[in-house]
Amino acid sequence: MVTRAFGNIFLLITISVINDYAKDRLCSLMNCAILGFQKTFMAS
Repeated sequence: MVTRAFGNIFLLITISVINDYAKDRLCSLMNCAILGFQKTFMAS
């Protein structure tokens, strides 16, 4: 019973960490895309 509860908590923590990591990756990808678009726009 205790191990099962611990497993559920561990799973929730892992999912939240993965979600935060994915959000950070997505934000940095968006920033890179915006910066790249601005650079090409300025160059032309």
